[in-house]
Amino acid sequence: MALFGLAILAIVGVARRSPWARWVALADGIVISLTCLGLVLGIPIIVAAARAPLGRPASPTVS
Repeated sequence: MALFGLAILAIVGVARRSPWARWVALADGIVISLTCLGLVLGIPIIVAAARAPLGRPASPTVS
């Protein structure tokens, strides 16, 4: 249950570009990696969480 709870929390955080989302996504990747199949899924989650731009999106410029 914790696997899916952290995953949903991480998805919501990344979608909202929250500052805590990176840490939740990293924790989710680590927890998922504890399962056998999770190693296949967890490593890409950890890499994506480390590279995710979580700042405010750039404002569109009008030219």
